[in-house]
Amino acid sequence: MSAKRISKIQEKAANKQVFLVEGTDDVAMWEKFFTLYQANWAVNWHIDYAGNKKQVVSILKMQTNWYGIIDTDEWQPEKIRELQTEISHLFTLPRYCAENYLIVPDEIWACLSPNEQAKIGDFAECERVLLRDLNQYVRHGALWFVINPLWEGLRSKGFKEDLLNIENAQNQQFIHDKLREWHDYLQPEKIEQAFANKLAEIQGKQPEILLKHHIHGKKFFENVICKQFNQWFGQQNETHIRRNLIRYMKQLPDDILPIFQEIGL
Repeated sequence: MSAKRISKIQEKAANKQVFLVEGTDDVAMWEKFFTLYQANWAVNWHIDYAGNKKQVVSILKMQTNWYGIIDTDEWQPEKIRELQTEISHLFTLPRYCAENYLIVPDEIWACLSPNEQAKIGDFAECERVLLRDLNQYVRHGALWFVINPLWEGLRSKGFKEDLLNIENAQNQQFIHDKLREWHDYLQPEKIEQAFANKLAEIQGKQPEILLKHHIHGKKFFENVICKQFNQWFGQQNETHIRRNLIRYMKQLPDDILPIFQEIGL
């Protein structure tokens, strides 16, 4: 899969420098970021997608002169640090995931037309409405941080394939030992304590910090931003809302600038 994808990207990029992102939706956002930094970036750069995080990593291991970036919403920080040590041309998104650039009230407000702003009233009302359920998403973000990486941990311990082949199905001791290994890995008390610790760590932080770094942007965008936009401006689908927020961004987010400086854009 990686070799085929590399070939397609090389064909489109020609002799341009490649910047690799995870998915097709990410391409539009990064094209906007590049444009806000340097209007003629496309002369020397090509932005393309790998398909997912693993594909970004796999491709960058083979294409050492390409750059790439991944979200931080799926993997544990330790794994990401190891990958960045191994792959110096791999970057991580400064915020939790791409949608975290589409959920901060003042950044959203700056993307709206005067007519759209008038329909809301003022910025204070915009912020009040968008943040009224913030605490629910803080809890969800803390739980996501703790729970989501468990899946990859289980997979590394053979879940579920180790017990789904004919040979191992005949070995009762192996079945017992493997189930015990999975059970020991999923220690409820330890996981619950990790959740409590993470929640204590982030509760009380400023809303802007929470929205950028601790709340799962995809969920907040789908459940809060899109729902509220439909109430304010009439029925729109998620793709339309996302596209317009990106299209009408007027300023490059400050936390993107260091990436562009490092890649020499």
